[in-house]
Amino acid sequence: MYPSTIDKQSFAQLLKMNYDKDLELHIIKRQTLSPDEEAMASNHIRDFHLEAIYDRHKDIAYRILLLARMNDKHYQEAISGIEGLFNDRATVLRYMLGNELSEIEINKRPLNKLTVDLARQLGLIT
Repeated sequence: MYPSTIDKQSFAQLLKMNYDKDLELHIIKRQTLSPDEEAMASNHIRDFHLEAIYDRHKDIAYRILLLARMNDKHYQEAISGIEGLFNDRATVLRYMLGNELSEIEINKRPLNKLTVDLARQLGLIT
């Protein structure tokens, strides 16, 4: 997840950001985990070195952040309304972010879970 201060930055500030130094990503576990789910999540984070993997892909997190700011909800709705171009807003988001965004298809592409989590935090998907 992005730090909470990211929402306070203007687009101009984001463009000047050195994402390798200035952007930190953190894995935050859902609050509603059972003890077994909590243990499994912790094991996955540790065993698959997810913090380190996500840290190596700050460029992708940065791109998602910029795309979300450039293509706000109004733009997404406008472009999805162009007849024959996109079927719906979900299709616009899938092409914009370059990944599948449904939980069912989360394992289809590399770093899809990262993309879905960040898109959810930015309010692009629910």
